[in-house]
Amino acid sequence: MHRLKVKLQGHQNALFNKLDTFLLQDLFALGDNVVLAADAPHTTYSAKMDSALVKSISKHENNLALLNLAKGKMEQEFLDLKVLQEDLDEANARIKDLLHNCMGVQSVEELERTVKAERELCKYVQCARDSAMPP
Repeated sequence: MHRLKVKLQGHQNALFNKLDTFLLQDLFALGDNVVLAADAPHTTYSAKMDSALVKSISKHENNLALLNLAKGKMEQEFLDLKVLQEDLDEANARIKDLLHNCMGVQSVEELERTVKAERELCKYVQCARDSAMPP
Protein backbone atom coordinates (compact mmCIF):
# COMPACT_ATOMS: atom_id res chain seq x y z
CA MET A 1 0.00 0.00 0.00
CA HIS A 2 2.78 2.33 0.79
CA ARG A 3 4.31 1.68 -2.63
CA LEU A 4 1.10 2.53 -4.35
CA LYS A 5 0.82 5.75 -2.39
CA VAL A 6 4.38 6.81 -3.36
CA LYS A 7 3.74 5.90 -7.00
CA LEU A 8 0.49 7.89 -7.09
CA GLN A 9 2.22 10.81 -5.39
CA GLY A 10 4.93 10.83 -8.11
CA HIS A 11 2.29 10.59 -10.84
CA GLN A 12 0.32 13.43 -9.22
CA ASN A 13 3.49 15.59 -9.09
CA ALA A 14 4.16 14.94 -12.78
CA LEU A 15 0.57 15.88 -13.68
CA PHE A 16 0.76 19.10 -11.63
CA ASN A 17 4.03 19.99 -13.36
CA LYS A 18 2.36 19.50 -16.75
CA LEU A 19 -0.63 21.60 -15.64
CA ASP A 20 1.70 24.29 -14.35
CA THR A 21 3.62 24.34 -17.64
CA PHE A 22 0.38 24.48 -19.65
CA LEU A 23 -1.02 27.34 -17.57
CA LEU A 24 2.14 29.45 -17.61
CA GLN A 25 3.32 28.82 -21.16
CA ASP A 26 0.11 28.39 -23.12
CA LEU A 27 -2.91 29.75 -21.30
CA PHE A 28 -1.55 32.72 -19.35
CA ALA A 29 1.49 33.47 -21.48
CA LEU A 30 2.22 37.18 -21.89
CA GLY A 31 4.12 38.62 -24.81
CA ASP A 32 7.37 40.48 -24.31
CA ASN A 33 5.66 43.78 -25.11
CA VAL A 34 2.91 43.35 -22.49
CA VAL A 35 3.54 45.35 -19.32
CA LEU A 36 1.49 45.63 -16.17
CA ALA A 37 0.41 49.16 -15.23
CA ALA A 38 2.46 49.04 -12.03
CA ASP A 39 5.58 48.15 -14.04
CA ALA A 40 5.11 50.82 -16.73
CA PRO A 41 7.52 53.36 -15.17
CA HIS A 42 10.29 50.78 -15.35
CA THR A 43 9.96 50.41 -19.12
CA THR A 44 11.32 53.91 -19.75
CA TYR A 45 14.80 52.84 -18.65
CA SER A 46 17.41 52.88 -21.37
CA ALA A 47 21.15 52.48 -21.54
CA LYS A 48 21.39 56.03 -22.88
CA MET A 49 19.57 57.40 -19.83
CA ASP A 50 21.76 55.29 -17.57
CA SER A 51 24.88 56.66 -19.23
CA ALA A 52 23.62 60.24 -18.89
CA LEU A 53 22.80 59.62 -15.23
CA VAL A 54 26.24 58.15 -14.56
CA LYS A 55 27.85 61.17 -16.28
CA SER A 56 25.75 63.57 -14.22
CA ILE A 57 26.63 61.80 -10.97
CA SER A 58 30.30 61.77 -11.93
CA LYS A 59 30.19 65.49 -12.75
CA HIS A 60 28.60 66.29 -9.40
CA GLU A 61 31.10 64.09 -7.56
CA ASN A 62 33.95 65.94 -9.30
CA ASN A 63 32.39 69.29 -8.39
CA LEU A 64 32.08 68.19 -4.76
CA ALA A 65 35.70 67.06 -4.74
CA LEU A 66 36.79 70.43 -6.15
CA LEU A 67 34.66 72.29 -3.60
CA ASN A 68 36.17 70.24 -0.77
CA LEU A 69 39.66 70.97 -2.08
CA ALA A 70 38.88 74.69 -2.34
CA LYS A 71 37.39 74.64 1.17
CA GLY A 72 40.55 73.03 2.53
CA LYS A 73 42.75 75.62 0.82
CA MET A 74 40.57 78.47 2.08
CA GLU A 75 40.72 77.12 5.63
CA GLN A 76 44.52 76.92 5.38
CA GLU A 77 44.65 80.45 3.96
CA PHE A 78 42.47 81.65 6.83
CA LEU A 79 44.83 80.06 9.36
CA ASP A 80 47.82 81.67 7.62
CA LEU A 81 46.07 85.06 7.68
CA LYS A 82 45.26 84.60 11.36
CA VAL A 83 48.94 83.95 12.13
CA LEU A 84 49.91 86.97 10.03
CA GLN A 85 47.41 89.15 11.91
CA GLU A 86 48.85 87.99 15.22
CA ASP A 87 52.37 88.84 13.97
CA LEU A 88 51.20 92.28 12.83
CA ASP A 89 49.51 92.94 16.17
CA GLU A 90 52.72 91.97 17.97
CA ALA A 91 54.82 94.21 15.68
CA ASN A 92 52.39 97.09 16.22
CA ALA A 93 52.67 96.67 20.00
CA ARG A 94 56.49 96.67 19.76
CA ILE A 95 56.48 99.82 17.63
CA LYS A 96 54.20 101.57 20.13
CA ASP A 97 56.52 100.53 22.97
CA LEU A 98 59.57 101.81 21.03
CA LEU A 99 57.85 105.10 20.24
CA HIS A 100 56.89 105.56 23.87
CA ASN A 101 60.24 104.49 25.34
CA CYS A 102 62.59 106.07 22.78
CA MET A 103 60.70 109.10 21.49
CA GLY A 104 58.32 109.84 24.33
CA VAL A 105 55.24 109.74 22.10
CA GLN A 106 52.20 107.49 22.17
CA SER A 107 51.61 107.01 18.42
CA VAL A 108 53.07 107.47 14.96
CA GLU A 109 50.69 110.39 14.42
CA GLU A 110 52.02 112.13 17.52
CA LEU A 111 55.59 111.52 16.31
CA GLU A 112 54.67 112.98 12.93
CA ARG A 113 53.21 116.11 14.56
CA THR A 114 56.30 116.45 16.74
CA VAL A 115 58.67 116.13 13.77
CA LYS A 116 56.59 118.61 11.76
CA ALA A 117 56.68 121.09 14.64
CA GLU A 118 60.44 120.63 14.99
CA ARG A 119 60.91 121.29 11.24
CA GLU A 120 58.87 124.45 11.54
CA LEU A 121 60.98 125.47 14.52
CA CYS A 122 64.17 124.74 12.55
CA LYS A 123 62.92 126.86 9.63
CA TYR A 124 62.01 129.66 12.02
CA VAL A 125 65.44 129.52 13.67
CA GLN A 126 67.16 129.39 10.25
CA CYS A 127 65.18 132.41 9.04
CA ALA A 128 65.96 134.27 12.26
CA ARG A 129 69.67 133.45 11.91
CA ASP A 130 69.71 134.45 8.25
CA SER A 131 68.05 137.78 9.00
CA ALA A 132 70.32 138.50 11.97
CA MET A 133 73.54 138.06 10.01
CA PRO A 134 74.71 141.02 8.03
CA PRO A 135 75.30 140.48 4.32
